[in-house]
Amino acid sequence: MLLCFDFAYGYPTGYGRALGLGGQAFWTSIWGEISVPTALQGMPVPPPQNEYASANNRNNRFEVASHLNHRVNLGGQPRAGPLYGCPAQNQTPFFTQASPGFPYAIGPGGALGHFRVTDQRLLDRGHHPLCCWWVLGGRAPVVGGQILTGIPAVKEIRNHSEFSKINKVWPFETGFTPSPSAGGTPCIIHAEIWPGIVNDQLQDGLIRDEAQVRAMVKWAASQDAESNFGVRFAVPEGLDDGQVSRCRHEEGWILGSG
Repeated sequence: MLLCFDFAYGYPTGYGRALGLGGQAFWTSIWGEISVPTALQGMPVPPPQNEYASANNRNNRFEVASHLNHRVNLGGQPRAGPLYGCPAQNQTPFFTQASPGFPYAIGPGGALGHFRVTDQRLLDRGHHPLCCWWVLGGRAPVVGGQILTGIPAVKEIRNHSEFSKINKVWPFETGFTPSPSAGGTPCIIHAEIWPGIVNDQLQDGLIRDEAQVRAMVKWAASQDAESNFGVRFAVPEGLDDGQVSRCRHEEGWILGSG
């Protein structure tokens, strides 16, 4: 089974280290931090709430974003970023409406980029993906907010007691391989998608989200029927070893972005 969501599964390289997280697989420590934020300077932070998990269809993405920004800037002067974008009433010294500007400095000689490698691939091909740091645009949530509310849900599905042994997140846990589900046993592959790659194939007369989901399903089915789907999971063309490592351990990759 292929299970996909339309939001980023990782952030530009350096974010895990900026948050003070350890380990080589920064993606999983970042998922953990988003899902259960740790107390900060003696102040408890409530766990993320999202529409999927809450009875009142509310979420606390702005509070979680402010907490994460505080973590990045711990020990220094209060400043906003790298996450940004919220209503005026939700602004804090660490989280504001305006972009802080990128590259975003995170220490001596270190900085966070505006986009991941996979996002830059889409930009180079004339697409317009949004950056992971942007939580709210105008009055509408954008991908940054969807990450903060979506990752806890994906993590719960990934770690569900009945399916944890057959769940794998591509490319973090599978590597880049044309056969992420090889072995002949049941397997659930989780992959990030971006429906912008099929915007020229949308069916008229449907709500845009509905049209995008249907178009993505048709795209995946056609790739599979033509025996072209495996290559979509392999190492993307043109990446050097350093970029492959970044994508595997922290940034992730958008299925179908090339």
